[in-house]
Amino acid sequence: MKLPPYPGRDSQPDNPHLAYKFASLLYCWMLLFSSVTDSAPVFTIADLEGTWYEHELGGGIAPWWAHFTMEIDAGGSLTANEFLNSTGDSGGPSSGTVNINGSGVITVASQGISAMHGVMSGDRQLIVATATEDSGPALIILQKAGSLFTQADLMGSWYEHELGSGIAPWWAHFTMEIDAVGSLTATEFLNSAGDSGGPSSGTINISGNGVVTVASQGISVLHGVMSEDRQLIVATATEDNGPALIILQKAGGSFTQADLEGTWYEHELGGGADPWWARMTMQINADGSLTATNFMNTAGDSGGPSSGTISISGSGVVTVTSLGILALHGVMSGDRQLIVATATEDNGPALILMEKGLPDTDGDGMDDVEEIRQGRNPFVDERTVIILFNTEPD
Repeated sequence: MKLPPYPGRDSQPDNPHLAYKFASLLYCWMLLFSSVTDSAPVFTIADLEGTWYEHELGGGIAPWWAHFTMEIDAGGSLTANEFLNSTGDSGGPSSGTVNINGSGVITVASQGISAMHGVMSGDRQLIVATATEDSGPALIILQKAGSLFTQADLMGSWYEHELGSGIAPWWAHFTMEIDAVGSLTATEFLNSAGDSGGPSSGTINISGNGVVTVASQGISVLHGVMSEDRQLIVATATEDNGPALIILQKAGGSFTQADLEGTWYEHELGGGADPWWARMTMQINADGSLTATNFMNTAGDSGGPSSGTISISGSGVVTVTSLGILALHGVMSGDRQLIVATATEDNGPALILMEKGLPDTDGDGMDDVEEIRQGRNPFVDERTVIILFNTEPD
């Protein structure tokens, strides 16, 4: 970067060194702001506009699930339709306002919701959030509506993770094979009690607008939605042991440790009579070591686990060694942008979702999304700018 020329003798100020510093500083700040304005991959309110499907699970002594359709207009006003919850109520909140900042952080002003924090995915098709609602802590997942789905979109291998909420919460995960007519076969079942003998068969169907239903032993009132890219299904269901949130990811691909490297945004929900949510930012290094920052939970604590180690197998199965976490089993999505996991933590079973941040364009070791959140320019390495600020004429 070439700095402005040093002023000539005729225009020499009283303090040339101070003037030069000021000119250099002004010039660099102009570059910073023009770069962000012209080409930064920031989020805007336009990314919210359209039709979204929401599924959520709430914990506590009286756990619940809910799902509905949400229309968001150009100004962020939302209208909720087709509401249904696990008790059969169809009269949930019908309106509110949703906002997004330049780094993709979502907030909502709506009756019955407080302390909501969400993050939009880089492809603008998914939002994962935690919130404290009138009836307790909740994990919320929104998917942008798609179209033209067929039964063939279900065919193949899927990984399922689910969390059941209530006084006796549980998690389960297994692999599912779906054939051309929707017959499913489940294998490698495991739940938080150590049982490996879960449901082994059933039937799954999908409508043209992506709504998924399942007929299987032990499951009733299942409602799910497939993502536009056909790689993710999010559902709520009432199972024999209570309300549940279910996530299926299409299997496939070959993964390496490098797929984990970068910045991830985590949201999780823990079930039980004393339920909780937590969120944090996670930086994963090339060797799998991780550092967690910006931790916050339902109780307002900001001192969660700060470090650990994460690994991934060639098939995309993720494991973590970290203080307070046991039996974590996760799977990375085919596009390397999402990890879904179940875990037994110190305070009970949990469902965990991690979203990948945007690339580190300037190569300074901090993801673009995080740089924008901190008010920094992700396209200029501030280390270089600092050196320029300290340059003076001889």
